[in-house]
This record gives sequence, C-alpha cells and structure tokens, in this order.
Amino acid sequence: MANRAVKIYDHVKREDGSWTMLPVEVNINKPLSAARQIQKGQFKITWYEGTKKKASLGHITDLTSAVKAAKFKLLQLQGLVNGVEVENPEEKNARRMPIDVAADAYLRNTKLKARPGTYARAGGA
Repeated sequence: MANRAVKIYDHVKREDGSWTMLPVEVNINKPLSAARQIQKGQFKITWYEGTKKKASLGHITDLTSAVKAAKFKLLQLQGLVNGVEVENPEEKNARRMPIDVAADAYLRNTKLKARPGTYARAGGA
C-alpha cells in the first residue's frame, strides 16, 4: 500500500539566524480552533511519492490554507491508490515559465515601458 501521509511544516528562523522546518501538530480532519485559524507563517505541505519526499511549491501564508492544501493532497494520494488521477489546478499554474517565453515577455515589457536606451541594452533590436 502506498504511503498516504501528508504533513504540514512551518519554515521558521532560529535565534542564530538559520532557517529550519518545524512540523505543525494539527489534525487535518478536525476543524481548527479560532486561534489557529488566524495563525500566520510560512507553511509547506510534504508527502512521499515512492521513496522520494516531495514538497509543495512556494509557501502558504496561513494555517487554514495549509490545512486545505493538505486535505486536497491527501485526497489526491488516496485517489492515486484507487486508480483515479486528480490534477491540482493550482500546481499546474505554479509551474515555471520556459526561459524563451520569459525572455520575450521581458523584452516586450522593456520596449513598451522603459526608457529608450534600456531596450537596446537588454538585447533588443
């Protein structure tokens, strides 16, 4: 049987200035208390795909949204075990833009909005 565990971590800064990921003790199947609903932080969702640990892209800024993302991911993993593949539209949109598309967009924006000499220095014609 596949590993269907999903955990929430908070990315926090230690007193010595280094960063670490601390697990958040929360049951995603129960409602959050009022104090926990407004808890802010830099949360990440983690899960395993086979033997590889995977993490959500970017940070989630509040615990309520992190719990919702964890619930969705858990349902997605359970669906994979049962033969149903569910794609998260937020993950699909969060993927990186190809470099050629990004460069063209930058040059178009620079040509339209920057001072005249900037476009020539940026690699434009």
